[in-house]
Amino acid sequence: MNFTPVQKDGYYITDTFCRRECKKFVSKSATVEDWCKCGHKENEHSEEAQNWKHGHTSEWDPIADTIKKPTNAYGEIDFLHAENDVLPLYLRCDMDVDVVQLGTLLLEK
Repeated sequence: MNFTPVQKDGYYITDTFCRRECKKFVSKSATVEDWCKCGHKENEHSEEAQNWKHGHTSEWDPIADTIKKPTNAYGEIDFLHAENDVLPLYLRCDMDVDVVQLGTLLLEK
């Protein structure tokens, strides 16, 4: 599988679409302490998020405990041995993305 970034008016994608990044590491459980409730491992968090480390009894909220950042993952997916001439697009985006903007980007390629 190969990934190719989508080109659209310079910084349009990173200026328009956001992703979320966890800012407070909260262990999933007492037995799985290296995984956060956000779904990522502790070492995948920023140093700041690791400094906010809380035990598994703490609550984790996807709005309050994440920050918005420009997207850093977008492009085309080239599946090996695929017989399709059209490459599917992908975009890592925030949960409150404007679906009209997203649809326009993905359908106008």
